[in-house]
Amino acid sequence: MNVETVSLVAALNSGRIMHEEYDHFLTQNGYCRGNATLDSCYFEPLTRCRLTREEAAAAPTLKTVEQLMDPAGPRVGILDYNLVVELRLSVPKQFEKQVEERGIPSKRKHYWWRAQAIAYIIRPNARTRAELEKRKQERFRGAPLAPGCISLFVRGGDKAAESAVFSSQHYEGIVQRLRQIDPALTNQLFITTEDPRTIDYFANSSSWRTSYVHMKEEEGGTRDDAEYLRSLLNLDLALQCDGYVGSFFSNWQRLIDEMRVTVRCKANAVYVDAHYKTPAEMDFNW
Repeated sequence: MNVETVSLVAALNSGRIMHEEYDHFLTQNGYCRGNATLDSCYFEPLTRCRLTREEAAAAPTLKTVEQLMDPAGPRVGILDYNLVVELRLSVPKQFEKQVEERGIPSKRKHYWWRAQAIAYIIRPNARTRAELEKRKQERFRGAPLAPGCISLFVRGGDKAAESAVFSSQHYEGIVQRLRQIDPALTNQLFITTEDPRTIDYFANSSSWRTSYVHMKEEEGGTRDDAEYLRSLLNLDLALQCDGYVGSFFSNWQRLIDEMRVTVRCKANAVYVDAHYKTPAEMDFNW
């Protein structure tokens, strides 16, 4: 999703319209039923404009800013990933003055844009909302989420090759610190994780009231089908809480952060990171 926010700013700054790629791997399942883009399967359309598959297949790859901005260039182009990396700190030109006037630090301007763009890109359509409600009834475990609950996102151990991961005991200490900062927060946790050991650790503790989404795949479903819909359900539930703990090493934690400050209007809710000690230390590079 971070890549899509960069693609959107590239489109806006070059006078183009962003169109999602066809045959995204998350659409290759029974749920999407041939809807080959994320915004035709899970989300509201990004645009009314539609490219044919033939146009998309014939589109050249844009590898430089000069190619992207050339008014005489091709009508349809595909952003090269290296160009995405080069543009990742960009903000749409029409918002540059507003961002400057609001005093947002230079190294975080693009993160402000990410939050706005994500709020637009991730708009579940009616079918997806109904499916998430159905899965919530089937898979939600624990007490209903109440005001003052804490969203705890824990990266799984298999992510250690990408960046640091932390133990359940470490996260528990961070949650306790969060409650010291905001005493209005309760001991109810909503846990998002791929590690069942984390669920067991908190669910078996008398100190915490633990809620989560059951991870077992339903029979007859595909992994991508169940996994992505479960992820969206976890996201929706996490955003209902009033305090947040996670690791900014994770793109998914950043997604929770971006959505809670925009869609849920919870920019004033306290967030404590498992790694960074202060907001000034946090790396917003991606």
